[in-house]
Amino acid sequence: MEAFNNPLDSDLTFKVENKCIYSHKMILKIRCKRFWETECQQNLMNENEIHIKSYSYETFVALLMYFYGLTPEVNDRNCTQLLKLAKEYGELELKDYCFQYIFKYMSVM
Repeated sequence: MEAFNNPLDSDLTFKVENKCIYSHKMILKIRCKRFWETECQQNLMNENEIHIKSYSYETFVALLMYFYGLTPEVNDRNCTQLLKLAKEYGELELKDYCFQYIFKYMSVM
């Protein structure tokens, strides 16, 4: 999707590990009201930039990909944090992505 992480037409920037992730307020409001109210509405003062310190860049990109209707990249480095975010925001499909990765990983062992 061309809208995801596109600095040209975004109206909100997340700063994670000194890297920017560009997004759109309306997409986030529509896709996950709980995320919008928790992460955005409370942290958005007069600026259109929100600093995220609790999660890795890779994890946060995966979360936002999911909100944009894209398949998030789940891997060893972000699965645990992504699962925590999915639970926190009540995103069952995102939980399923994480569990699919875990079951796939466990079947290889």
